[in-house]
Amino acid sequence: TTISSSGDSVFGDSVSDSHRFIGNIIVGKSDNTIDELALCSYSSILGGQDNEISGASTYSTIAGGDNNFIIGSPGGDTGDCNTIASSSNHSMIGSGHTNLIGGSSYSMIGAGQHNKISESNYSMIGAGQHNRISSSNSSSILAGSYNNIPGYDNAHIIGSHISASQSDTTFTENIIAKGNIS
Repeated sequence: TTISSSGDSVFGDSVSDSHRFIGNIIVGKSDNTIDELALCSYSSILGGQDNEISGASTYSTIAGGDNNFIIGSPGGDTGDCNTIASSSNHSMIGSGHTNLIGGSSYSMIGAGQHNKISESNYSMIGAGQHNRISSSNSSSILAGSYNNIPGYDNAHIIGSHISASQSDTTFTENIIAKGNIS
């Protein structure tokens, strides 16, 4: 375990746990790394194994799982890992498999697999699989599968197999409402 600057903390016993910029923390046991060349101060890895922060996304978190990466190159398919790419400050992937946040600050993927948020600040995918939010600020997919928000701000999806078609709207498969809806 290596600590290269003051203000950083490492809890665990893997020899490859290392980091250089201030305010970073690693809590884990197996091959978790905050690369000494990374410009990612105040970032954290809070568990799991084979997780890495090696890019310029500050204030970001990997909360658990395995083969999760915060990297310094944007976008694209990342193979068998969760990724927070560059220019995604203050973003988080809670858990899951093959999720990606790229160019999207203050955004979050809670859990699931094959979910992607790109160029969409303040956006969230709660859980599910194969969901996409792109170029859509302040948008969300609560859960479900195969949902898409392509370029509509403040659009929200509850359900599966739904594609947003306008801004400032919530989309759902079916809804039962009580009371007045205006």
